[in-house]
Amino acid sequence: MGKKLACLALLFALAVRGQITFFPPTGSGTVGSGTDKQVAFYDGSGTALAGAVLLCWDKATSRLGIGTCSPLAELHLESSGGPVFRFKRAAFTPRFQFSTDGTNFTLEALDSGSILLQPTGAGSVGIGPSNTSSTGTLHVYNATAVTGATKTTLREGAVATSAILEFQDSAGANPVGLHRNAAGVLEVNNGTAGGTGSLKVFGSNIGGNGGNVASAATLALPVGNVFHITGTTNIDTINTCNALNAGRQIVLIFDGILTVGDAGNLKLGAAFITTADDTLSLVCDSVNWFEIARSIN
Repeated sequence: MGKKLACLALLFALAVRGQITFFPPTGSGTVGSGTDKQVAFYDGSGTALAGAVLLCWDKATSRLGIGTCSPLAELHLESSGGPVFRFKRAAFTPRFQFSTDGTNFTLEALDSGSILLQPTGAGSVGIGPSNTSSTGTLHVYNATAVTGATKTTLREGAVATSAILEFQDSAGANPVGLHRNAAGVLEVNNGTAGGTGSLKVFGSNIGGNGGNVASAATLALPVGNVFHITGTTNIDTINTCNALNAGRQIVLIFDGILTVGDAGNLKLGAAFITTADDTLSLVCDSVNWFEIARSIN
């Protein structure tokens, strides 16, 4: 206490002798003015700055609001347009920002930056509502099943030569890619359109039983390769030979007597008059079905 009084006495003595002068703060403004919860800002002269709400502290909830004085979380950022949040590392070019148009939320990497999602340990990346049964590193989940609705879309800006989805080994080599070519055909290749690749399918309907199909003048076949043809209506055309089915082979097993004509898009050695349990094997070249073999059983 004695030292403090001595210092005050010295300052007073210097002021009386004119060796030190006290200046009142310049500028104007009322500390209590402004929007409720708004943090006050002053310019270099000490004048309180009025204007839009920029920064607010809600003491009752211990929440900070930027762009709002009604923060709904510990940190609440609100913007009337443009990026809501942007950041970059000093001395590096790429910038990253979060933005919203009121409906969609966007995370953008500017200046050729990359966005990496790298969960550690047993963590995973999930897209869609939470599903506790997920064990995959990347899990895409749609809680509402809508018939015919697309769940996941992979889209190229143009027909490209690279794969839209690529699988690599642990060393990042030996790629096998999925690629949609200009004809709308999904290729399995080595990561380049037209490249070589292989696909093994187990327990699927590729090469499987397509079930029973009623005979008709224009036969419409579902997915599959082996079909039991019921009924006795003669067949002149099979309408599932197109670019998407080029190379597809099918086996028709007939349950009764009918005629498969060498007409329309059917290229047979001759018209085939069937009996029960006879078979006809065909291959599609993207336009026509060509006979491979027939059996009389």
